[in-house]
Amino acid sequence: MMKKTLPLLLLSLVYGCSGGGGSGGSSPPPQDPVNLSMSVSGGGVKGPLAGAVVTVYNVDTSQVGFKGTVVDTGETDANARITGISIPSDAAPPFIMEFISDADTTDITTGEFPIITTLRTAITEAMLADADNDGKADGSLYATPLTTMVVDVAVRNATDLDSDGTISSDEFLTALEDAKEKVVSTVGFGLTDEIDIFMTP
Repeated sequence: MMKKTLPLLLLSLVYGCSGGGGSGGSSPPPQDPVNLSMSVSGGGVKGPLAGAVVTVYNVDTSQVGFKGTVVDTGETDANARITGISIPSDAAPPFIMEFISDADTTDITTGEFPIITTLRTAITEAMLADADNDGKADGSLYATPLTTMVVDVAVRNATDLDSDGTISSDEFLTALEDAKEKVVSTVGFGLTDEIDIFMTP
């Protein structure tokens, strides 16, 4: 019962505050960059998830959850590091990256099946802007209960600001930043603006 109730309770709290959890105390081990056209390293953390299925989606605001076509799929290894994901250099951010726990997934903090089985985060152009000439990103990206709430609140609250009949990627990014502020101020447990929850496990 807890598996279903905890995420819903946290999301209900944030939605109520936006007009409408933090991650576990342990951090995953240092992450090695993945060899991508635009590289992403990091993992899913509640605590660190080993053996989770990782999917990167193009953002398509006409689809449920804004999850459009699949860019690539991979998994997390025994140390909870992302493996097997390659984002083509001509793919345009933002993206949504989702971690799904299956029968082979383990929370390496507890050695048990994860309590929260789905985690999401966003990948924006700004997050990839520090990529080195060798195509490896300097920073790591993480999906946690906080980033999951941010993405879900942004999807729920994104609006057609320019009244052109569609929600653009830029309008989603605006909603994402607003959702980040709401989630951190509501259930961030003292996090400051200096901490980037998308790049902090």
